[in-house]
Amino acid sequence: MFDFSSLSKFLSLRKEIQKTKEEVETKGVKVKVNGNFEVEEILLNPSLDSKTQQKILKKVLNQAFAKIKQKLFQEIQKDIFQK
Repeated sequence: MFDFSSLSKFLSLRKEIQKTKEEVETKGVKVKVNGNFEVEEILLNPSLDSKTQQKILKKVLNQAFAKIKQKLFQEIQKDIFQK
C-alpha cells in the first residue's frame, strides 16, 4: 500500500531544499546557486584575466553545489532519524 504521509514529507522536504541558496566568493568571483542546482547569479572580477576567472569560477561553482548537497544530506538525515 502507498504511504501518503511519506510522500507528503518528501514533498515538504523538497520545497524546503528548493528554497536553499548558497553563495561562494573567491577573489571577487561570486556565484549564487539554489536548491534545484540552478545557477542564479555569477559575478566576475574584471581585474582578473580570463584564464584565472575560469579556474576560480569552476572552483566556486563546485563549492556552492557541494554546500547544497551537504544541506540536502543533512535534511534527509534529520528526517530519517526523527522517526
